Amino acid sequence: MHFKKKAIIAAVVFTFLLATTVWFKVFYLGSLPRNIEEEAGIKVTAIQLVSDFKTNEPAAYKKYTDDKDGKKAVEVTGVVQNVNLSEDTLVCISLKSNDPFTDVFVTLKKGETTQPNIGNTCTIKGVCTGILTSVSIQDAILIK
Repeated sequence: MHFKKKAIIAAVVFTFLLATTVWFKVFYLGSLPRNIEEEAGIKVTAIQLVSDFKTNEPAAYKKYTDDKDGKKAVEVTGVVQNVNLSEDTLVCISLKSNDPFTDVFVTLKKGETTQPNIGNTCTIKGVCTGILTSVSIQDAILIK
């Protein structure tokens, strides 16, 4: 009887620890904002990024967006085609590609106010969310 009581207590403690660990990972860690500055990004040019999505979209999604939360950090270098502000006053940058109908559309994260000059080459790190008419990079920072 004494062994049965210890087994029940051990099972209750184990269940509590398991539930606490799951809660911590799902609800606490999952709600923390990403710190893109500290993440290692996949280095790619804007031309290559667009080309990858245009030639084999499923493979590009796997390479640039499949991660624990569905988005990987990418570090994109390209020539600035356009710079403007969104309705939320976020800086939006278009990087040129070899495709006249597709570019890399980057939205800098809130608080990033530096705007690169049109025609200059810059490097941006953010999270790739895929392609619609442009390859989209969100929550980005301007590296250079």
